Amino acid sequence: MVINSKLFIFYAFIISIFLNFIPPSFSYEKDIKLFNKIFFDVVEKDFEFKGYFPDRVRNLTSGWINNKVKISGVDGKVSFVFFEYEEKTKLIDDGKRVDISMSFNLNITKSSLSKKKIIQGKVKSYGEIKGSFTLNDFDEVINNAQTELIKIFSSDIKNKI
Repeated sequence: MVINSKLFIFYAFIISIFLNFIPPSFSYEKDIKLFNKIFFDVVEKDFEFKGYFPDRVRNLTSGWINNKVKISGVDGKVSFVFFEYEEKTKLIDDGKRVDISMSFNLNITKSSLSKKKIIQGKVKSYGEIKGSFTLNDFDEVINNAQTELIKIFSSDIKNKI
């Protein structure tokens, strides 16, 4: 089979243009490595999001719970409930700022001891950019603030249990 070199170059050019417009797949593994590992003396864990949460925050949070929240018990359950996610953008002198927050409840129950521990809280994070920047630059600021929010949350929980 003989391939016409001009046709081959044309197809290679079209494919390279197409590949440049495919958004990169987001890997959260490097971000999840930044989060604290936590151990619970229970046998089961679950989590729930109530209300709107961006996909990135959902993925970071579920990745943290699935990979960094360790359980090793014979009884009990730990439940995470996330709610009231807020992301507010505002203009500042020569730039933009994003403020992000979320509330949470953590319930630890053990039926053998008829015991229940509830931890409630709210975590906040922010990011800023100044000077000349693109929308992609500001999206990266938002991504970093979201990662920091979950990092702060994992530290907060570790300190409270």
